[in-house]
Amino acid sequence: MKNSHSVVGAWAWEILSVLGSTLCLAALVGILFAYDGKPIFTWHGVTLNSIVSVLSTASKAALLFAIGELVSQWKWILFTDRARPLIDFERIDSASRGLLGSLRLMWQCKNAWILRLGALVILLDVAVDPFSQQLVQLRPDLVYYEDRETVLSSAGRYSKGSWFRQQLARLDPSEMDPNTTEVTADADFSMQSAILFGLDQPLKNVIQQGAFNCPTGNCTWPAYESLAICNSCVDISDKVERQTTNIGLYAYLEDDNGAAAVKYGGNTAFRLPNGLFIENDNGWVYSEDINQGANDDIFGAVMMTTFGTGNSSKTVSMQDIDTLIWAMSMIRVTEDPNNSSAAWPDLPHAAMECALYYCVNSYSTVVKDGLLQDDVTQVREALRSADSWEPETLSGPLREEVRQSIEFSDYWSAIKRTDLSLVSPGNNSTQYNISQSAVNGVGSYFRSTFATDLHQFVMPDDNTTEWQLNGFYMTTGQVQYSPSTMQVLFSTEDLNETFTSLATSMSNALRDGSDASFDGASRELVGEKGVLTTFYEIQWPWISLHCASLLLGVAFFVLTLVRNRSAPAWKSSSLAVMARGHQVQDVVHGVEYVKQMEGRAKTMRVTLIEKPMKDDQVQYDPLQTPYSEVTHFQR
Repeated sequence: MKNSHSVVGAWAWEILSVLGSTLCLAALVGILFAYDGKPIFTWHGVTLNSIVSVLSTASKAALLFAIGELVSQWKWILFTDRARPLIDFERIDSASRGLLGSLRLMWQCKNAWILRLGALVILLDVAVDPFSQQLVQLRPDLVYYEDRETVLSSAGRYSKGSWFRQQLARLDPSEMDPNTTEVTADADFSMQSAILFGLDQPLKNVIQQGAFNCPTGNCTWPAYESLAICNSCVDISDKVERQTTNIGLYAYLEDDNGAAAVKYGGNTAFRLPNGLFIENDNGWVYSEDINQGANDDIFGAVMMTTFGTGNSSKTVSMQDIDTLIWAMSMIRVTEDPNNSSAAWPDLPHAAMECALYYCVNSYSTVVKDGLLQDDVTQVREALRSADSWEPETLSGPLREEVRQSIEFSDYWSAIKRTDLSLVSPGNNSTQYNISQSAVNGVGSYFRSTFATDLHQFVMPDDNTTEWQLNGFYMTTGQVQYSPSTMQVLFSTEDLNETFTSLATSMSNALRDGSDASFDGASRELVGEKGVLTTFYEIQWPWISLHCASLLLGVAFFVLTLVRNRSAPAWKSSSLAVMARGHQVQDVVHGVEYVKQMEGRAKTMRVTLIEKPMKDDQVQYDPLQTPYSEVTHFQR
């Protein structure tokens, strides 16, 4: 017990230093753990980096104090055990004072691996400061907070549009095909603009037109449902039938030359089940210029025909859509990329049908760096309410086809109706409405914008639907088309994307122009704005040197105490060195320069602490020193 107390007493400061170093490192780890991933802070000008630097430096300084004393103790340990070159005393003392001495000790002091471990700890501690600077890194990230100004629009009910009946309108429900005009309607101008914008612009541009307010350029909103416009495009090329005709379609449609020569008989047409067809003179070569007379006796060609309708029963593939706004069947002729001399009727041709209809969409909306990103999914379960779009005032029963149809009619649209409603069962059976003025206005605008006068042809021996079209794109040496929207539909490379852009733009107009509130719910959705915040990001691998240095230091401490059995705990005491100076004074007597002292010290082997049965404390290596220079010191 007494020996244990003497050890603790002799090494009390070193033990406290190692404990202090450990506590500082533990505090450093704790603070780093507490602030990892947290926003940066400044407390009265004190930053986390300052605290890390202080704790790291304190841990390093405390450990270096203890290691320096332990390394110094090895002067007495080694020179107690046996005789060693006196120069080792100088090397050990130099190592206890800093980096260069420790580096020299690592290479020059042999047969003392424990001592070299202490020198290694001193060397490692030199790199602790740069490692500490790498511990705390900064990471910018967005933090989202709810903000009343971060809003976007959804649509519960849309009622914009104009619709009015003739003052003396009298409707007869028994009429089958009335030709009189009893009602006028037009879409709201913002909707008209949206339709043309969506038709002309790519989808990425259309998406950015959505109505939202994001103060920081980074915002998010919870998923929501909204009244919207959906689209569908179907390839119906397999429905096309080839027939021999004698219509002379291009001469019938052209505006510039009513007396154009045309072949009657022997022409070829391609026709769809709903009556849409395209016809040209056999032998027309797509790539040859009609103005140059390349196509002999052929003075025109039709390159695309369309049939647009708001009546689903007149479509080829959209007959199950009961909220149809507009559907277009299209037959388009293209040049054969593999055969430039290919001629009609062997030119490539394709038929597509695209539709726009009222629907309910589910939106997941975010704004990143000022750009709107919408993840849109149609709510397939949202269906038209059976008791919506009902006539309000009518003297007699209405045919089912007329009662159900939302197609704009100059006659039947004069019937006053309730809102058209869609019900989404997955959202607490929420109801989404479109007013009659909006339905009639949008339908009327599509009819006037996407269709020209209806051209119908009664073909002999054909008991099916009349041959018909209400849009075309053709050439008679110069391009002709009607209506103007045929320019886009003919030139687009992807009809589905074009109609998706159109539907998206119309949906934006619905959401932006919807009623302020409907069924007790506001159309504005409050979201969260993202504020750019800087966070601490702790790079934990960089603390490995701190831990390794401390662990090696503790190991060196323990090994030194175990090895220090007979040497007194004189450590770095200068008085202890002076007390043993008389034993080597004759070795350096008369020497003026340090180099001379070091030269003699390299050849002299000394034992500074006496042991029993030792007669001499100073010895010379007989292989390096002449015997005449040997000095003996008696006990």
